[in-house]
Amino acid sequence: MECRIAIVGANGVGKSTLLKLLVGSLGLSSGNSYRNGRLMLSMFTQHHTDQLKPHLSPLEQFINDFPGSTQETYRSHLGSFGVTGTLALRPNYLLSGGQKSRVAFALAMWKNPHILVLD
Repeated sequence: MECRIAIVGANGVGKSTLLKLLVGSLGLSSGNSYRNGRLMLSMFTQHHTDQLKPHLSPLEQFINDFPGSTQETYRSHLGSFGVTGTLALRPNYLLSGGQKSRVAFALAMWKNPHILVLD
């Protein structure tokens, strides 16, 4: 439960590709992959701000990406990552780099994954 695994290698050798295959965001070209159906995986990539929709606020992004919860639930979750008050209502393009990273990390942690992959 408290294991940490590092994949180390030179640039361009396929570390990110391997992680994408493990998470399932990239399909296999051949072979098989088996995973427990209840396993929850999430990935925080080196280009994490690309997943943010610039015209939406963090709150609107949560409502859009994960429908079905209340605004209070989304705001509480964002608040636990330091995105509080009116910051949660600003469009993502107006946030600083660190604030965007907090929003992206909050998105990655929304479903409380068993395994968090950091690329």
